[in-house]
Amino acid sequence: MQILAKVDTNVGARVDLAAMLMWLVSTLNTIVSKRSHIQKSYSCCGPSFSKERKSLKTSSLEELETILSVWFKQACTANASIDGPRLKEKAARLGINGFRASNGWIKRFKERLNLIYKSMLRESAIVNPKILMD
Repeated sequence: MQILAKVDTNVGARVDLAAMLMWLVSTLNTIVSKRSHIQKSYSCCGPSFSKERKSLKTSSLEELETILSVWFKQACTANASIDGPRLKEKAARLGINGFRASNGWIKRFKERLNLIYKSMLRESAIVNPKILMD
C-alpha cells in the first residue's frame, strides 16, 4: 500500500520512481496494474494483512471465522489461555454442517488472522469460564 501511495504522489515519471526504489520499471508497473487486487486483499484482511502470505484466499466459512475471531479476542482480553485444541473445540461446538476443525484449518485460520500462540508473562488473573464456553 505504501508503494501505491508513492505512485499516486509521484510527480515525475515512473522510471524515476523505480530508480529511486531501486526496482525494475516492470516490477513497479506490475504492482500498479494489480492495484485493485492488492487493495481488495488489504481491505479484506485489514491490519492483519501479512507480507508473508503467498496466497490471499479468504475462508469459505466467513461467518465461522468471524465468530471465532471475536471469541478469540474476547478470551485474550480476559487473560484466557487459548490453544489449538480449545479453538477446535469451540469451532466444533458451533455446529456447522460438514465442517471439521482439522489441524490444517487451524493453521490457515491463524495465518489468515495473523494469530500467534504465545505464553504471556502477566500477573495471574481469574478467568471467567463463561467467556470460554460462550
